[in-house]
Amino acid sequence: MAISPAWPSSRTAADPTGPGWSGAYRCPGGRSRRWLRGFVRERVVPAEAEIEETDAIPAGLRAEATRMGLFGFALPERYGGLGLSMTEEARLVIELGYATPAFRSLFGTNNGIAGHVLLLGGTERQRAGWLPRLASGQWIASFGLTEPEAGSDPSTIRTSELLQRG
Repeated sequence: MAISPAWPSSRTAADPTGPGWSGAYRCPGGRSRRWLRGFVRERVVPAEAEIEETDAIPAGLRAEATRMGLFGFALPERYGGLGLSMTEEARLVIELGYATPAFRSLFGTNNGIAGHVLLLGGTERQRAGWLPRLASGQWIASFGLTEPEAGSDPSTIRTSELLQRG
């Protein structure tokens, strides 16, 4: 499944919205960082009370995040992600950081622990099968820590294997 990235990957033009911001790094429809900042402050922030009260992201915000490619902002273009540079990714996260963590969590796991585990440790078949669905927002990944010894530190999880016959 090929997914067209919402933000072009060319990174050459200067943009008047901020120092060091690549003008080609734009939201859908040629919108700039200023547009993203406005979206966060004018659409997401006013919805924070509703998000807190309902423990859910409103459907309209989820749809917009999908159209913007946020479910795959840290994933390569070949898997349907935006293919951002590290600098672009950091600037995107700075803008998103103004809003409630719940909004970022909607797509953060797809980009972070789920997406990058597949990129670094998955087979090509697994990457090709899972990453486009994560990048498109068709699937939303989750990560839960249930092992009592781990708490909130997944690096302390210990596993073992026991072969049982019968």
